[in-house]
Amino acid sequence: LGRLVEDRQPGIMADTRGRARMIPLRVTMQAGKRRSTYRAEVASHRLLTSSLVASVASSAASEAMSDVAHLGFQTNTTLRLRGHGTLRLEEQGYSNGGLQMAQVFAARGLEAVRVVMNNPFRSLEIEDIAIDLSVRFDELPIMIVGVHVASNLVRAGDVMQLRVTYRPQGGDEFVKHYPVRVPKALRGAMVVAEVASGATLRPELAPPESIEQLLQHLPKRYPARSVVVSLKVPSESIRMRGHVIDELPSSVLDSLRTGALVRSEATFKASIREVYETQRVIVGRKQIRIRVRDEALE
Repeated sequence: LGRLVEDRQPGIMADTRGRARMIPLRVTMQAGKRRSTYRAEVASHRLLTSSLVASVASSAASEAMSDVAHLGFQTNTTLRLRGHGTLRLEEQGYSNGGLQMAQVFAARGLEAVRVVMNNPFRSLEIEDIAIDLSVRFDELPIMIVGVHVASNLVRAGDVMQLRVTYRPQGGDEFVKHYPVRVPKALRGAMVVAEVASGATLRPELAPPESIEQLLQHLPKRYPARSVVVSLKVPSESIRMRGHVIDELPSSVLDSLRTGALVRSEATFKASIREVYETQRVIVGRKQIRIRVRDEALE
């Protein structure tokens, strides 16, 4: 049928002799021994490609896995980019109502297609896309129920133990302990300790300033099969020139702002994070406030 050349309010122009550039797409669905593969071609367009890929993926999921059941899933998306190698993204998740279309549309792989096709640096060509999705109907999530400490008043430099209560779906509660060292620089401060599913957080990354940095940042996420223990500190960090500079003193931030080198949206509250991988998908997040003793005033 040709390819669309112009699409404007007065009219549409098409070239019947040409052909739109197409991207081969393969979607594989696997649950136990059942495996289904779907192949299609989608048009290459900076705004439309991600929607077309999502439509094919959701149609494949609806046909191959229409079961309305509790399930855990893992998605591996591979984008082969002309001149920039291969981009691979991995994602895990859980659903209590089957593989819902909303989860397919929100997948990290589809987000990567949107970002790559409509990036602010240069035009990129995707040579082909592969989406491999595996489902486990026997995987139920573990919920974070609560977080506690022996005392809400801790000493700077000490290691406090976070007592985290979990409840598996359909199972009994259990407790795990996580050590968190309180930096000496936090004397007299009020801090927040947080325990969260990896799926609810994103790594603290600076905005990319080149296509290379953009492609490096896209795969960086915390897995849903992980627990992220964070200590949110009152000091600030900045995102500058594609890098994150952690825990800067107020005096340094003030001098940078005076020199008009740091925008307000480039600063953010710093966090000290530790990631613990798990065997099952974790859901939820809990916080607790802790005061650090100022021994100089005692």
